[in-house]
Amino acid sequence: MTGKGLNTLLQLAVSAAVGLGFIAGATYLISLQRQASRADLRDQTVQHAAAVRAKIESELSATAFLAQGLVAYINAQGPMNEAGIRRALAALYTAGRHIRNIAVAPGNRVQYVYPRTGNEPALGLDYERTPEQWPAVQRAIETRTSVLAGPVALVQGGQGLINRTPVFVNGNEYWGIVSVAIDLQSFLRATGVQDVEQRVRFALRGADAFGERGGLIAGDPEVLDQQPLVMTLSVPGGSWELAAVPAQGWDSVSPFVAALPFIAYGTSVLLSLLLWLILRERSNARDARAAMQQLISQLAAANHELEQLSETDALTGIPNRRGLDEALMMEWRRCRRHDEALSLLMIDVDVFKAYNDAHGHLKGDQCLREVAMAMQSTAQRAGEFLARSGGEEFVMVLPGMDRDGAAAQAERVRAAVEDARIKHGGSPVSPWVTVSVGVATRPPHSLVSLDALREAADSALYAAKRTGRNRVCVAGDGGEAATLGVA
Repeated sequence: MTGKGLNTLLQLAVSAAVGLGFIAGATYLISLQRQASRADLRDQTVQHAAAVRAKIESELSATAFLAQGLVAYINAQGPMNEAGIRRALAALYTAGRHIRNIAVAPGNRVQYVYPRTGNEPALGLDYERTPEQWPAVQRAIETRTSVLAGPVALVQGGQGLINRTPVFVNGNEYWGIVSVAIDLQSFLRATGVQDVEQRVRFALRGADAFGERGGLIAGDPEVLDQQPLVMTLSVPGGSWELAAVPAQGWDSVSPFVAALPFIAYGTSVLLSLLLWLILRERSNARDARAAMQQLISQLAAANHELEQLSETDALTGIPNRRGLDEALMMEWRRCRRHDEALSLLMIDVDVFKAYNDAHGHLKGDQCLREVAMAMQSTAQRAGEFLARSGGEEFVMVLPGMDRDGAAAQAERVRAAVEDARIKHGGSPVSPWVTVSVGVATRPPHSLVSLDALREAADSALYAAKRTGRNRVCVAGDGGEAATLGVA
């Protein structure tokens, strides 16, 4: 074979090898993009599920716990007369949502019900002789706590949830049951569990507050067989579970991601042909190797850039949840290895939904960017970093910092956001955008796990929000949260 033929064969071999390299690189890029797409899909599902969970908890708080005031009054004052009970039931009924009726059953027999109209079949109902309702009543009596039962068939018609609250007088003397019957369909419409227009499908299970052991309450039962994201809700007497999956399934992808293999592989083939044309026009093998090296370097740079993008939040430019998990695990291992402290700040923008409602989502995005910049400016030491964990939630990792230092840093974060003077037209806390911060620290030589550290910081954040927002709460050694700073 002549030298020209060998050169042509070499050019073809080099072009084919580079083409395979491009295809391999494209396959890797496609894999990374699909992982990022799945991560985004999971984040969106988490956000939708969290919103529905919040609605469920809100609706339950407005209904299931209404009877506590009446029970407390009876515990303190003893049994009320008929006129007093009727006035109390009317007031409770007016204050609640989705309530079918409120019934009082001294000695487990319904004697009073409000409203009376439409609920006459419930009068005289003996719970002990009603097999479908007695187990929940008995459970409430035995545990001396409220029990949310249902769904049950109401004797006056329809399906409902019933919150049973036992009443004990004179210390340990059982008096009877106060029952709040919640209209199931009205409750579900308000929570969005059965909203078919959503991008997420839900299943709510845990009948009679039995959690994962309980039957389906509402939603699509097929969701439970599709590796759902599961959130636990505490309800009187036990728990419910909210299961969620994307409406199109976990493997659904955007049109761009679906078209990406065709684009990537087509580009790979075109680049391979282009390289062959370049090599054919060059007689110098050194130039051919240089061209190939340049293309390989470009591919490596593209891989590196995509890896960086997959760990960066597109809105704020700081690490996203994936970047946070990787960096936090690395710092956790390093601090354990060197017996150093590690502190976490859980940060939540106060009443951010109200900000979006008042100013619009575009302003909301700008607000999150400004908040991130304000908080990022407080990082003072190497290794400290801020990440957006989702929605309006952020996490700051402080390696090597003890509890006092972390508390001081949390106060700097809170003050920096407030000093940014981002106007908030819908906040009951402040005319400016503010944040609540929960602080937790793993001291040196501690056996506390990373999950426990996260939970402690999250509990402290919840305490900061519960006690008024725009403040810092620090988790103690026992997990209790103490307020450090108040605006």
